[in-house]
Amino acid sequence: MRGWFDEKDKFVKKTRINSLTLNADYRDTVNLAAFQKIIFSPMPNRIFKLITGILGLSGVALGALGAHALKSQLTASGQTGTWDTAVLYHLIHTVAILAISMGFASATRPAIPRFLKVAALCWMIGVVLFSGSLYALSLGGPHWLGPVTPLGGASLLFGWGCVLANGLKAPAPPEA
Repeated sequence: MRGWFDEKDKFVKKTRINSLTLNADYRDTVNLAAFQKIIFSPMPNRIFKLITGILGLSGVALGALGAHALKSQLTASGQTGTWDTAVLYHLIHTVAILAISMGFASATRPAIPRFLKVAALCWMIGVVLFSGSLYALSLGGPHWLGPVTPLGGASLLFGWGCVLANGLKAPAPPEA
């Protein structure tokens, strides 16, 4: 039974996630350090590209939906501008995430720097909260979604702050 008991002879359940082992004791409490390893480990560029593909596909589809199938409904309710803003921020941040994932796809730079990874994660969250709440509000969604929009905007801004921090932290390129 080696590997199933820790140093204090507690029964430990092991689970493999992204080549990292998470140990949870019998109460199913998960080691916080293991989650930190996942968050701060080099996230595969493939995951970023898959999420970027989903965001890009949904952004274009929602843009087309608003321009064609929902055009009369959005025009009648005066929400065309809100829908267009949601699509614009959705697609701009999708391209920004794509730029980060493509910039680190080479063998010489396999890992995305921490600040840029956090920026991309903030943008993913921001797109869902900011654009998602605007989409819902445009279609007459519940008014409690109104306060969600600024949270998404703050997440988008924090992502750009992380890009700035990465630029300040990065060493200057050698002069030729």
